[in-house]
Amino acid sequence: MEVNVKADVKALTKELNRIQKKQIPFATANAINDTAVDVRTALYHKMNAVFHKPTSFTVPRNIEKATNKKGSLYMVPAKKDKLSARVYVKDMPGGKGAPAIRWLEPQIKGGGRNAKASERSLRAKGIIGGNKYITPAGVSLNRFGNVTQGTMTKILSGLSALQGALPGTKSRQSISYFAMRLGGKGSETGIWKRTGKHKIQKLFHVTNSPIYRPRLPFDAVGRSAIAKNFGPNFERQLKNALRTAR
Repeated sequence: MEVNVKADVKALTKELNRIQKKQIPFATANAINDTAVDVRTALYHKMNAVFHKPTSFTVPRNIEKATNKKGSLYMVPAKKDKLSARVYVKDMPGGKGAPAIRWLEPQIKGGGRNAKASERSLRAKGIIGGNKYITPAGVSLNRFGNVTQGTMTKILSGLSALQGALPGTKSRQSISYFAMRLGGKGSETGIWKRTGKHKIQKLFHVTNSPIYRPRLPFDAVGRSAIAKNFGPNFERQLKNALRTAR
């Protein structure tokens, strides 16, 4: 997912003289980069509006001072000899160990999602079917509405599905975990925990692929920010370039 910021400045510069026109590439690159920042800012504000308490891996705490190091978006700036900037969803592993595109793409395009690491572990151990997914039922969630890594590790350990654990390793927890089935393998309806002889609690539903409707109009937000901001950004940057030209 990306937005490209380019420019056609002929109409804005037709009255300039030859010397002044030499400043156009420099002013244009700066204006494109200012606009790319505006695009990124607009997208982060939209994420805040459509997602419930997004984590800092998705939206940085200080949107107006966002950089490439934090948040889910990356900006590649324009240069004088390459008048195009890019704003795109990070597609390399970040602070969560997974690329942001993995959880944002379904929100942008809709449809199903890729399996999470926990789901792949459960599938590999045969605890859920090879095409099954888990969604929260009674499991504890943090303030962002997510299952914490610590909680998931305990559950996977209790199910003997923790990646990297030595063969034969058993959980020392007093709580036991199990998958409930309607029939044979692949008919799982949920993952439960047992804390006593008669006390059980459903932690996850086991479902087919969750289907998401598009919630983040990535392209539309980007195009709107470009249309709104490039003209003013270019005029400001051109004035700066002409004032400092030698």
